Amino acid sequence: MAIVLSELGEMSVAATDGLWLSAADAARATGWTLKPEGMCRGAVCVPLPREAAREGRVDVAAFWRKLGNPLLRDEAGEAWVLGAGAEGRNAALAGLIAPDFTLSDVSGAARTLSDLRGKKILLVSWAPWCGCRFDLPAWQELYAKLRGRDFMVVAVSEDSRGPENSRPWIEQAKAEYWCVIDPEHRVAELYGLVNVPQAVWIDAGGRIVRPPETAGWTDHFRRMDLKTRTMAPE
Repeated sequence: MAIVLSELGEMSVAATDGLWLSAADAARATGWTLKPEGMCRGAVCVPLPREAAREGRVDVAAFWRKLGNPLLRDEAGEAWVLGAGAEGRNAALAGLIAPDFTLSDVSGAARTLSDLRGKKILLVSWAPWCGCRFDLPAWQELYAKLRGRDFMVVAVSEDSRGPENSRPWIEQAKAEYWCVIDPEHRVAELYGLVNVPQAVWIDAGGRIVRPPETAGWTDHFRRMDLKTRTMAPE
């Protein structure tokens, strides 16, 4: 048994191997419910790593860290504190009109988010110094598949060095979707993005339907030649 303290109160739970809880105890402790698509609260779902859920049980500690929330425990692992963090603020965004912004692409053309009203939007953050730069072709593939269904990808480069550092990766991906540069990290501030890559889903009415969540598409960067910092063409 363990004691869990959270915004929902203090409760005793049957914990094993750290903070592995039954789906019912996890819901009582966190307010999030285990579903096939991940841990869900209302219309918001956060995918779980495969190793964090099995046989109807959840590694709540791993889930809480994925949310970016503070987590404390005593030395014996018998008392846990689930602190509120960025996730609480982000979840509050769900259902709100997506904050508008105008940023330039690498050609200098201004792009305004609200101009896409009527389209479903995948807003993703990335940076040329991050392995997620190799995800740009995957986002192009997604865009090419769904563009006929009023869909747009808006990729925001969170790089303070300006457009030239992002240009090679955008051009290499042959990106046809919006790629804008955010040197002052305005979008990160507006949407509570705490890392790259992260994604926000916005519906055709301009409302946030899934607040910021991790958005890594592949792990191909793990095959990078660490001496040359290059990838094989395939």
